[in-house]
Amino acid sequence: MDRRAQQVLPPDVAIPMALYPPDAAIPMSPFRWRFYPLVLVVLLCGWSALLFVRYTQTVAPGWDSLAYKVAGERLAAGQDFSYCHPYNAQIGPYFTLSGFNVQAGDDACLYLNYPIGFPLLLAAAQRLFGSLGLEQSASVAWYVPALSATVELVAVFGIGSVLFGRWAGLWSAVVLAFAPTRLVFGTSLWSDLPGVAALTCGLALYLWAERTTRARLRWAGAGVAGIMVVLGLFTRYANGVMLLPWVAYVLLSQKRAAARDAVNWIFGAVVLAGVVGILLFNRSYYGGYLSTPYGPEHGWYAWPAFSLRYAFGESPVGGQSMPATARTIWSNFAWLLLPAAWGVVRMRAPQRALLLGSVLVAGGLYSCYAFPPQGVNARFLLPAFPFIGLSAGYGLWCVLGVLQPHRRETGGAGLWRVLGVVVIGLVMLVPLPGHLRDIAARNAGDAAYVGDVKQLVADTDSDAVFLAYGTNDAIAYYGQRVTLFYRRIPPFDPATATYRWDELEPRLVEAVERLLEQGEPVYYVQDSDPPFADSLNVLNRHFDLSLQEGKRLPVYRVRARVVE
Repeated sequence: MDRRAQQVLPPDVAIPMALYPPDAAIPMSPFRWRFYPLVLVVLLCGWSALLFVRYTQTVAPGWDSLAYKVAGERLAAGQDFSYCHPYNAQIGPYFTLSGFNVQAGDDACLYLNYPIGFPLLLAAAQRLFGSLGLEQSASVAWYVPALSATVELVAVFGIGSVLFGRWAGLWSAVVLAFAPTRLVFGTSLWSDLPGVAALTCGLALYLWAERTTRARLRWAGAGVAGIMVVLGLFTRYANGVMLLPWVAYVLLSQKRAAARDAVNWIFGAVVLAGVVGILLFNRSYYGGYLSTPYGPEHGWYAWPAFSLRYAFGESPVGGQSMPATARTIWSNFAWLLLPAAWGVVRMRAPQRALLLGSVLVAGGLYSCYAFPPQGVNARFLLPAFPFIGLSAGYGLWCVLGVLQPHRRETGGAGLWRVLGVVVIGLVMLVPLPGHLRDIAARNAGDAAYVGDVKQLVADTDSDAVFLAYGTNDAIAYYGQRVTLFYRRIPPFDPATATYRWDELEPRLVEAVERLLEQGEPVYYVQDSDPPFADSLNVLNRHFDLSLQEGKRLPVYRVRARVVE
């Protein structure tokens, strides 16, 4: 690093050369050193964008994904993030999608169970494309996770470039791009990857603001970085724990100067204002500043979400979360954990606190979560992925640096280093076709599922009401029928911290009776085996059920019992 660079950058950037690979101190031409990594990262991001768009899922079978889609559509149309039907006020708050259960304000409307940061992104994308006059602007919402995944690669490259150099930043982006869990959730409508991308962009902008010399750019960068972090928090509240390693990095790298840096004050003020805004939002919609949509009164389970006993013990929905965390990280990075560990050893203390601390905080949090982070829940560990990628990218750059130095007379790369790059690239590419086949099979399976659901409601009146569990959301959204989501019927009893399942039968019977009295056609779909909450037997005890022919799942017409 030359004397001029040391004068421009803060002291913590002037890293001793002993921490770099042996050839890092050898002067190289600006074209070789600066241009190549930028070109390669552009190519990487272009490839990533095309890959994600090609395999993006454009249907959702239900649950969280479809709830986000509906909330985004309503926000884009200038409405609120609710699901409304007059039956909710007339009969009971059961006519809804599974992701809408919060009661606030209008009795006919139920609000989204989850933070609304992701629906806001979906709505913004739809409004932007709609303002450009593009047709089918609503379909752009499906591609927001893909765009977020590509932007995250750019942010990781930026972070790696600031902390370790452009080539290490490029390797970090490459490592992250091939993580299979990231491929799965970058091609489906879940909030986790966009939330992580927002946090990663916030960190990249903060590091950039710290290192630029123009005051206005520093302040603007700090403000935008804070906004991105707030968006990440508003997408998933638990992302707030990722700020702890960030604070440790600032304190270790800046020491006493941290309190005098305007960038820190602006960034902190924006984040604090955002947190206050989230608390006020919770108070308005969820009933308290610290209340969240994950409370039992809003449909969450009547047991703690996090507990140390879930790490190696059982939880009501699985448990053994610590081994599941280890398996998920290994399945995504495998042998790359070795250069990641080497990178952690070689880096300075501030960088180690940021990268290793972020992995430990994210991994430790979800190692104590009731839902083990594997399968569809592997998405919980996505906040750790950029930092594993950064550690592995720096470790790979260190390893390649000692394979064979640059030739001093030409500045070119040695044969062993070139071979190392080729071998590493091929090893990363080998599993990719299998992962893509799995994603394509998932997309085909969900598309077939949606087709089956449409077939279930075929030949039924447009005003028919369906009682369903697993197929509830798809029937409502794709089948365009009213659904009575009987999973939401049992009320939560705060005194006993349990759901009153004994009230399911009388409330369900009353709701169906009122629908039949109004002349509405009522159908029941047996979409779980055994039927959820013994619902089929409940209806059999009080109504006449007739099995409909030619349906992919058992569908029963529900009629009032004739008393002779």
